Formats: sequence, C-alpha cells, structure tokens
Amino acid sequence: LGSSATCNGTGNIINSTTISNDCTLNNPGTYTMSGEAFQLNDSGGDGAITFSVGNIILDMNGSTITGNTTSCCSPRHIGINTNTRDNNTIKNGIIIFYSDGIRMFNSDNIILLNLTLKSSRANINLGATTRAYNISILDSDIYNGTSWNVFSDLVENYFINNTIFNYSNDNFFITSTNNL
Repeated sequence: LGSSATCNGTGNIINSTTISNDCTLNNPGTYTMSGEAFQLNDSGGDGAITFSVGNIILDMNGSTITGNTTSCCSPRHIGINTNTRDNNTIKNGIIIFYSDGIRMFNSDNIILLNLTLKSSRANINLGATTRAYNISILDSDIYNGTSWNVFSDLVENYFINNTIFNYSNDNFFITSTNNL
C-alpha cells in the first residue's frame, strides 16, 4: 500500500507475501496493493486492513487477502473494516476466510467494485441496528458465506451486476427496504 499506511511497522505492504499483522490506512487518498497474495490475520479483532479515516480508495490491484478463521466472536476476525468511515472505495481484489470479509457499520457512501468475497462467515456485513446508506456493490462475486453472503439492516443501497450463491443460512439477510 502507499507510504501513508501503517502496516506491520514498515509503512507499507507492497511486496511481502508473509505479513501477519494488521494494517491501518491513516490518510485520505488512493492506496494500491501489489497484486500479490497476502496472509493477513486480524490480530486485534478490528480489521486486517482498517480505514482510520474516510475518503480512501483501496485498489487491491488483483491482490488476495486471506484470514485464518471464519469463527464468529472473541475476537471477531475482519478482513477490511471501514466502520464509521464514509466515502470509501474498495476494488479489484479477493477477500477470503474471515468472520466478516468486509465490515461497514455506520458507514455511508461506500463503493465495492469488482471484488470476489468468499468463504467468510459474512462476506459483507453492513450491520444490524446500525445505519449504512448509499452502499454500492457492483460487478462482484460473493459466495460460500458460512452464514450469510450479505448481512444488512439498512436502507437505500445498491446491488448491481453481482453473482451471489452458495450459502449456509441466507444469501441476503436484509431487513429494511429501498435496496435495489
């Protein structure tokens, strides 16, 4: 990622395939991953990659991030966490084997584009009893969620041109209206 990331104490995660610590993106801007496969375990339960601010574009550039568990809790293992951060984009990557592949509680104006999310407990978790507005999930493959592929208690969100299949409980667990 770019020079303003705090990742494994080195300031970036551009070329390593063995990083095992969390990565925090601290500044608005565009971050581009190297296109490699990363084993990124969420050691603190707050995200293998965490957005600490809004207005970030994370271009995974074909990279794969893989966690180490799909267990529910204590701690929950999250692939990418944008909680309470608005105006973010995550695109062009693969996210595998987390409790939540992407978590976006209390986040607005998020774009998920050209992603593959698979084999996580909830591949995309937009939250229960939290607000998440104007979330756009576009041109993505979402499958093999061990509980849900998309979990949401929200309104006014967009699911366009996605392939969603193979689930344990529900493909979509959506409790509100105005989702397209």
